[in-house]
Amino acid sequence: MAVSRAMVISILAWCTFFVSEAHAYTVTLGAPVLQKAVEAYFPFTRENALGAITLSNPRVILRPNSRRIGLATDVTAAMPEQPPLTGSGVVHGEVGYDPLRHEFQLRDPRVASLAIDGVAGPFATLVEAAVEAVTQSQFPVIVLYRLDEQTLREAPQLRMLKAVGVRDGALVLELGF
Repeated sequence: MAVSRAMVISILAWCTFFVSEAHAYTVTLGAPVLQKAVEAYFPFTRENALGAITLSNPRVILRPNSRRIGLATDVTAAMPEQPPLTGSGVVHGEVGYDPLRHEFQLRDPRVASLAIDGVAGPFATLVEAAVEAVTQSQFPVIVLYRLDEQTLREAPQLRMLKAVGVRDGALVLELGF
C-alpha cells in the first residue's frame, strides 16, 4: 500500500494537535489576584542627578482579547528646587513565562499614556521622556503568579507559554511543552 506525502503530513499534524492538547495546562487569574501581585512592587521610585520619578497606586487594566496587561498609575516627578509635578499614566506590559522559576511575569513595559498636571510644551516632552526611560530601563519584572509545587509534580512538562488572552475579565494563560 502506497502512502502519500499528504497523508503522512495529515497524520503528523493530527498527532501534534492531539499531543499538544493533551499536555496543556490553563491558569486563569482574575483582576483581584493580579492587583494584589502588582501592588507588591509599588510605589516604584528611581532617582538620578536630575530628580526622581515615582509611579504609585497601580490599578490593573485588562482589555478583552489583549496579550498585554495595563497598569494605570499615579506619577510624581520631583526635581531639585522645584515643586513636585503630579499626574497619571498608563503602562502596558507583556505577559511572559519563566520556565526555570515557573513564574508568569509582566515584562517589556511601555508607557501608553502620560498626563502631568499643569505641564505643557517642551517641558512636558522632557518629563514624558524621563518617565519612558525609567519605565523601559529600570522597571522591575513583576511576578504575577508562580505555579505551585503540586501543579509542577502533576505536570512537569510545562515549559512554554502557548496562549495569553483576556476573557470574561480574567487573564487566561495556557502552558504546554
